[in-house]
Amino acid sequence: MSSNNQTTETVQLLFIGATDEVAAQCEPVISGIGIRYHHQITTTLTSLEMAFSKQRWDIILIFPPLETVDLSQIMASMATHNIDGTLLMCCEELAGDTAIRGMKGGVHNAVSLQHCEHFQLTLRREIELLKDRRLLHKLQRDLNTAATQGGTASQHKKDLLTGLYTQHFFTAGSQQAFKKSPPDDNTQHSIIFITLDKINMIREQVGIAAADIIIAEIASCIRRYIPASYPIARIDHHSFALLIQKTTLKKVQSAAQAIRKTVSDFIIDIAGSDISRVTCSIGFALTNDKTDTAQLIMRQAQMACEGASAAGGNQFRQFDPSSDEQYGLARELKEEQQWEGRIREALKENRFKLLYQPIVSLRSNTAENYELLLRMLDDNHEEILPGEFMPIAAQAGLMPAIDRWVTRNALTELSERRRSGKDTSFFIKLDHTTLSDGDFHTWLSERLRANKMPGDALVFEISERSDLKSPGEVAQFMQQLKVLRCRCALDHFGDNEASLERLRRLPIDFIKIDRGLIQRIKSDPTIQTKVKQLVTTAHDSSQKAIAEFVQDARTLSRLWSCEMDYIQGYFLQRPDGTMDYDFTEEN
Repeated sequence: MSSNNQTTETVQLLFIGATDEVAAQCEPVISGIGIRYHHQITTTLTSLEMAFSKQRWDIILIFPPLETVDLSQIMASMATHNIDGTLLMCCEELAGDTAIRGMKGGVHNAVSLQHCEHFQLTLRREIELLKDRRLLHKLQRDLNTAATQGGTASQHKKDLLTGLYTQHFFTAGSQQAFKKSPPDDNTQHSIIFITLDKINMIREQVGIAAADIIIAEIASCIRRYIPASYPIARIDHHSFALLIQKTTLKKVQSAAQAIRKTVSDFIIDIAGSDISRVTCSIGFALTNDKTDTAQLIMRQAQMACEGASAAGGNQFRQFDPSSDEQYGLARELKEEQQWEGRIREALKENRFKLLYQPIVSLRSNTAENYELLLRMLDDNHEEILPGEFMPIAAQAGLMPAIDRWVTRNALTELSERRRSGKDTSFFIKLDHTTLSDGDFHTWLSERLRANKMPGDALVFEISERSDLKSPGEVAQFMQQLKVLRCRCALDHFGDNEASLERLRRLPIDFIKIDRGLIQRIKSDPTIQTKVKQLVTTAHDSSQKAIAEFVQDARTLSRLWSCEMDYIQGYFLQRPDGTMDYDFTEEN
């Protein structure tokens, strides 16, 4: 990358299983990224425990083969001593079996002395991510971020990858700014929305890790350019927004053009790639007498940005306040605000309900597995389906609170079933915004202990589409779940070309085949062949495959021939408020 940022603090490195000769080989590679570091070598469990008890380690680097300590002991010791450092494995081959087993076991990433540039890029990125993660935790502790109205979970201020504000914090802060300092007759407030062009193509060419580095570097580039008084946030994987208060159209146009040029002039230097520059599309909107909320201005700016992108990118556009979309957006936002109030009240009054749907083995495994599904209850305790309230909850930043409600009540139910002799496991879907909840794992660890529940009683489902948006965040989140012994499933699996690569990269226990494939399998032989390939590849990686939305016997027969491990759907049982499915082999 073109950045020359250097870490001024001394980085503490712990080498596990390394010889003095190997440590010496690492020295020029690590020093080459411009950091000062101190290292220590341990080779036994006793020396490892002692090192963890005396020092806060930033990077723990494992050098297999390990003779006197294994990976599970290392991770258990890290949990015992509350070590929050990043766990890496140095292997001969990045895609070899050793690296894959390590990452499935909870290692954050793999590096190799045979691939020095990759080693350096990975190490620099992991150090920066660790700094961001620790900064976020400090902010959470220092600020004691207030729960959202109605007792919901706290929202977090900084994005882990870029260090910019999160979308929810930015939107709430912008609305507060609008109220505290309204524009006068000569000025307006403005939100500028920025999206990087062709980021999916860039990710395919340079890889996930390098694409994340590009996004982080461009975010830093924009932050350095704009005045410190302009709050800026990361909105999704490759989009940003910034607020300019009490400004004029001419100044906003000038800022948008300057940001466009700053991004397009940014030099990218990645070995083996033809990509040297990235462009962006920009949209902006300004307040007027009919648009005085930050949410509405953000939507307008995003709409203008989409127009700039559709026109070819590398340009900016202003939202036209006289357009028909202006009035449609206002009505839509008012309805969403009413729904948001209802959802907050439901959280406050505990008006949600869990339903259970069995996940049944086709391979003589009689374990009790249920997927949890959620319903909201209205004032009359009538059920409201997720499609009606979850999109609004996501837009309002309430999904982390809902995910915690589900997990907390799931553990209470599991605890009761375990006491009655039922060895039940729950599959819980997590929204992608929960992946940015910096203290979710700490909270989950406390809930597991309070309920005396082993982590493997929970299987957390994360959508493959979340990995498309934030691949580094998904891998890190899953690895932290592994430390708690929880299991992981990748949902909506197989609906894009990079699916098979994720089986090797992510520490997953189950794949859940995308419902679109399952629905077409009985009528399209090519889909059956594709599903068979996905299942076979999963088995080669010691993972189990689950088919959702199984509706009839014909679909079931196709799945059996694909060697599917588990099925779920109305053919077995509809979601129900009780858990009475018979999992025995006779059934």
